[in-house]
Amino acid sequence: MNVAALSWFYIKAYGNSYRFIQPLVPTLVLLAILSGAPPGTPGAAQAAVLETLGYLSVFMIPVWAWASRQVLDTEPDTHRLVSATMVSSRPRLLTGRLLACYAVSLVLSVIALLPPLWMTLQSGAGMRGLLSGAVLLVVEPAVALVFGILTSRALVPSTGGSTLLFLGGLLVAALLDARTGFWPGPPIVSGVGAANEGLDALLAALPGLASRALAWTAIGIAVFAFLRRRRE
Repeated sequence: MNVAALSWFYIKAYGNSYRFIQPLVPTLVLLAILSGAPPGTPGAAQAAVLETLGYLSVFMIPVWAWASRQVLDTEPDTHRLVSATMVSSRPRLLTGRLLACYAVSLVLSVIALLPPLWMTLQSGAGMRGLLSGAVLLVVEPAVALVFGILTSRALVPSTGGSTLLFLGGLLVAALLDARTGFWPGPPIVSGVGAANEGLDALLAALPGLASRALAWTAIGIAVFAFLRRRRE
């Protein structure tokens, strides 16, 4: 079984479990809260679109992380053994699982992008602001992925312990990012600050945000791979 087939297998199992409804509901609630009629001028509309995308990149992090954890938790214990048997390469097995988690988060990102897209089209603000802000909805799911996989049932069997670790980790990381912007810590709230300052500020901040997200994700995946290997 190749990586694409394995990823699709996980995504299909997640869809068949109907667990996707749980992260979908808060996503729709967030869109209802943050969406509104576009301002009259293109400049104001672009600022509103960037602000909306910035707040979405923060408020969606728990949703993305939750969805990633659910994708892994959908897999029964016996199925984990079957997957390990069918896929001879451990890196391939890990890649398939993580790609499935990230793909589910990207689907939620596409849904979250629809109201800002409508605002942009209605106001004639141009696509540059929308596309720049949309980068946050691609980068931040990778950041959230780490929180989801490190609190998955395969590593933390206790539901209560997993939930506390999940929420506590997100809170601590958000506070550290807000106060210090520490590197290579996860850029949780840095994106919204840059987006609220305007397009130029966001474009200047994106390389730093992306590098921090990449470093955080690489470290988190390495820790997950090490811990998961010890348990399998």
